[in-house]
Amino acid sequence: MSYHKPLGNRIIAKRIKDNGDGLKRVGSLYVQKETDQEEKYSRVEVLRVGPGYWSVNGSWVPTTAKKGDVVTVIRLAAYALPKDDTELEPDEELVLIQEADIFVQTVATEEEADKEVTPVK
Repeated sequence: MSYHKPLGNRIIAKRIKDNGDGLKRVGSLYVQKETDQEEKYSRVEVLRVGPGYWSVNGSWVPTTAKKGDVVTVIRLAAYALPKDDTELEPDEELVLIQEADIFVQTVATEEEADKEVTPVK
């Protein structure tokens, strides 16, 4: 058995597929996608995270993303990885991203969204 282990501030995730029919979900409705703008971004679920990295001033910067987070990244910033022994559906793919390429994290409640992020010292 072999698994990919991310190093530094890199993250291994699985790409979350849309339904592939040109529709996007808005609440309980499906509406036609208006532009290709939405194709520039990709939602991924974090599976494994690297420990972090040393900044240029010599301080340790830990990775803030954690397993199970659903985040949005630039589609072209996610590098496809060969499959390892991680349990995936046949149409799912593993991707490698850097934490700096994450735009937003999807959370379940407004309280979680309003929670202040603790800066790294």
